[in-house]
Amino acid sequence: PQNIAPPPPNPAVTATLLNISNLAKDLELLQTDPLKKQPLINDLNLAPQGTSPAKTSVSKLTDDLATAVAGKKLSIEQRTKLGQYLRALFNSSHVPPAQQRAVLEDFQKTLQSVGVFADAATTVINDLKAIAAETK
Repeated sequence: PQNIAPPPPNPAVTATLLNISNLAKDLELLQTDPLKKQPLINDLNLAPQGTSPAKTSVSKLTDDLATAVAGKKLSIEQRTKLGQYLRALFNSSHVPPAQQRAVLEDFQKTLQSVGVFADAATTVINDLKAIAAETK
């Protein structure tokens, strides 16, 4: 049998995985320094594959996430999951409403599981709902 080279990786899949990884790293930065918001803003602006949300919406989400996760201890698994959810909600036209609700519920549960107050978590969820509506 001949040695067949594996097909090259799909650039869209590679970009998606890199974006999710970067979003997880950005959340880690915010846990230790809530002023380090620009990397998250940059990576959130790369997340949409279709309609982009308003810059003000991205900025509000970033501010509210920074406030929520400052000093908290999200594990790498939790940060990666939240990165996946952020990417999904920034591409809401590809996510059915029932799945969006499940993602938002789990996002809120994840934040609250590390000690984020319910009102701060709800503020983040409301920001995400607005972004999901803008990117339909």
